[in-house]
Amino acid sequence: MWEYIVKGGICMVPLMLCSIAMVAVILERRRSLEVLRADPAPFRDQLMALLRQGDTDGAIRLCEQTPLPIAEILVVGLRRYRQLKSLGRPDDQVEQGVVKAMEDHAPYVVNNLEKYIVVLVTVGNIAPLFGFLGTVTGMIRSFNDIASAGGMRPEIVATGISEALLTTAAGLFIAIPAFIAYNHFTTRVKDFVLNMEVTSAELVEAVVEQSRTGSQTPQSA
Repeated sequence: MWEYIVKGGICMVPLMLCSIAMVAVILERRRSLEVLRADPAPFRDQLMALLRQGDTDGAIRLCEQTPLPIAEILVVGLRRYRQLKSLGRPDDQVEQGVVKAMEDHAPYVVNNLEKYIVVLVTVGNIAPLFGFLGTVTGMIRSFNDIASAGGMRPEIVATGISEALLTTAAGLFIAIPAFIAYNHFTTRVKDFVLNMEVTSAELVEAVVEQSRTGSQTPQSA
């Protein structure tokens, strides 16, 4: 391996840095996004059951104790709901406040999930460029060797051509897994966003129903 790196010339240095960055991000994101593998259905069912019972404080405690990104978003909406209800705000303001609170906080959660993923697409774009640059420098080296030798022989151009092919191959070898990893991680984040939207809609519906039910006054006999 080291022999190939040396034969690849100076352009192998940025290519090696790209490969190190790619591997580091893949390992870090794989660990960080492991939480998205958990099935949120049991948490969602338990949360909705608490809300149907009118236990807002219990629902907030459940969110605080659940290490899921979706819980981090929902607890913001529930805290806002409790605050607005304590102030005696009308139902439409309660609904708008809950929705806005979750919408304002959701980008921070999603941004945390997408952290460093942009490095993968950057590596995927620039690694082939460094490879092509190495191809150009290798061909220039071959022509310079031909000019210095006063003629073309296979052993003269072999070094430059080897440099050109090695850097091109290295660039593609780095770019392909970088794009695969980028697509994999972004797909997982998109799936989370879709699930978040569905769960948030269910939460809003549940708290609005609870708010309307709680605001009704019993009729006298």
